[in-house]
Amino acid sequence: MSVKSISSCLKVEIEKKNDDQITELLDTLCETTISLTDLKQTGIGKVVNSLRKNKDPEIAKTAATLVAQWKELAKPFTRKASTSSQNRLRPVKKKNPASVANVMAQVSSMTGNKTRDMVRKKLVDALKPENIEVCLQYEEVAYSVEDAMFEKWGNTRKYTQRYRDLVFNLRNSKNPELNQNILYGNITPHQFISMSADELASSKMQVKRKESRDWNTQANRCDLGKANAEMTDDFKCGKCKKRRCTYYQQQTRGADEPMTTFVTCLECSNRWKC
Repeated sequence: MSVKSISSCLKVEIEKKNDDQITELLDTLCETTISLTDLKQTGIGKVVNSLRKNKDPEIAKTAATLVAQWKELAKPFTRKASTSSQNRLRPVKKKNPASVANVMAQVSSMTGNKTRDMVRKKLVDALKPENIEVCLQYEEVAYSVEDAMFEKWGNTRKYTQRYRDLVFNLRNSKNPELNQNILYGNITPHQFISMSADELASSKMQVKRKESRDWNTQANRCDLGKANAEMTDDFKCGKCKKRRCTYYQQQTRGADEPMTTFVTCLECSNRWKC
């Protein structure tokens, strides 16, 4: 089994939380010769590094061992740029030696594809929390999102369009809960890339949209009611504060319940019911 295949299988089993299969795949990795090029092209370093905190002590121990071995493999390239153009990592200042997590992040961020690397950078910027201590692995989460996108759509137009939609929502300052849910693992990368516009919206916006749909549903039940809409100044618009409105009434509940009044402001088109 190739390193790329192992990496793909490992992602799937981690998603399923299948510890038995994860253990077998890690054992396979221990018996496989892996080059620095393999680490950069497959992102296996990032995947295994995420298992170092697994609840299963055997999985965590094996993952830590592999990461330590790969760190040694990458060590010569963390000081200065290597003369080899094929296996090159970013140079690291001597006063600030790279940690295991940083080395693995550098390896996993490099795909060799300009479009993918650009998308990864944008996702990292969009997911970066104000306080990095809240989620030190935010870069790895961003790489996982891009991995899931590329796995599903490849280098296609859909891939590019979806990346723009997701980044737009991640940068929405009125919807911080989306970023939090992704960083905390409440929403997995595979779930995130397939979410609808309503699902990506904040909880407040979802409630607002539902109320609007419910209003439209009730208002459209009877065309006769609309035809009989009357002008009134009995109602005050909550948005523009004007009293120039139309209204009509319709029985939407039980026969013994009062009728529902549907009001439309003629100034700003705001609608409500009472």
